[in-house]
Amino acid sequence: RRERGPAVTDAGSATADVEDGRVFWSGATHLALGRHALSLVALDLRRRGIHQVALPDHHCLTMVRPFQLEGMHVAHVAVGADLLADPRALAATVGEDPSSWAVLHCETFGSGPGLDLARTLTDLTRRGAALVVDATHTWPLPPAILPALPGGTALTCLASVRKFAHLPDGALLTSAPALAWPAPRRGPLDEDATHAWLRGDVEGAEILMEDQLAPAAMSTQAEAALGRVDVPATLDAHRRGARVLEEGLRARGLTPLGPRGAHFCTAFMHPRGPELVVALARVGVDGPVWWPRPTGWSRAWPDDLITLPTDST
Repeated sequence: RRERGPAVTDAGSATADVEDGRVFWSGATHLALGRHALSLVALDLRRRGIHQVALPDHHCLTMVRPFQLEGMHVAHVAVGADLLADPRALAATVGEDPSSWAVLHCETFGSGPGLDLARTLTDLTRRGAALVVDATHTWPLPPAILPALPGGTALTCLASVRKFAHLPDGALLTSAPALAWPAPRRGPLDEDATHAWLRGDVEGAEILMEDQLAPAAMSTQAEAALGRVDVPATLDAHRRGARVLEEGLRARGLTPLGPRGAHFCTAFMHPRGPELVVALARVGVDGPVWWPRPTGWSRAWPDDLITLPTDST
């Protein structure tokens, strides 16, 4: 088992890595947004009589709403230094009856679970918990958790692909064993958001997306653009950018988070984090991940976290 997600040492391996990912994600349901995938997951969980979900303290707020809208109890789990769920806290949260719970495991910054977390997730699923994996930061590769789980472990995986592939919209949803996920239609607001993004109004598109809670299919424009993406070349470019950024951070005495060469973004902590995020934005550098402290949140939160895009150095 790996202690973390796959460390990258050779960009030339991208073609083989992407082929593994293509096989894993083949047959996935194509949706407009990651939250739409989570909405379908929440509907399925409720249908199965599961009304509780555990997720890590550090998360994107949009991940919570689909479960809340289905009337599910959302329990937050303390995280470790890698910002993944702490194994002991997760086990304590789920308690003696895992069959009444879903566990949302997030591969934050491309990290796979450490040995203790992998053992905890394996034990919880063996005792009936539903495992849901957000592999947004791992796609187009297979989820980093797979090598840490026994073969045949049931799980549902999703990934928002629009940031990595520079698409107006796009998310994937798949499961093992395979489920027949619904194929939602698109409405006028969905089309408005896509067209806003395509004409360069990204902020306007994001605002429209905030109001799109009902699941929608991926747009035809995004489907076509995704088919044109040279995924191995794009992955190679991101990995090269990640190595440059990581070397620069280490030269300044800073330690990157996540596995070496993680392609989605490069993350690190800095005591002047919030100030630097604003300064970077003013010069046109927007981190792909920015999850501000939720309003009224009293638990620990990594306010000093900074992420940098790996497709531009």
